[in-house]
Amino acid sequence: MASIVVDLIETVAPVLERVCVAVEAAQQAQASVKENLVRTAEEAEAQLGPMMAEAIGQLDMFIGACHAAGEAENAAEDPRPVITGVRSPQPPSPPTPESSQKRVKKMRSRHAV
Repeated sequence: MASIVVDLIETVAPVLERVCVAVEAAQQAQASVKENLVRTAEEAEAQLGPMMAEAIGQLDMFIGACHAAGEAENAAEDPRPVITGVRSPQPPSPPTPESSQKRVKKMRSRHAV
């Protein structure tokens, strides 16, 4: 992933340097030159807009594919539990002295009749 970011920065850096040079030149230019520069910048932006939208769309597709791959990997490793409302049977608890005494009294009362 880091190599993708490095490649992106290496690709974008020269363009940003050119933009900085153009902005510095615009700051030093005369008023009539500035008007021409603004018009040229607007034309360039109009031409670059669709290309930027396409590049952003490609990046969104890449990010979506990364997320989908990660979700598929997580789903394969840790399946989500199925909740049906049915509980697992609990093991019987060991008899306590009180419960044993109650059972004995109940059995005696049945046989005493």
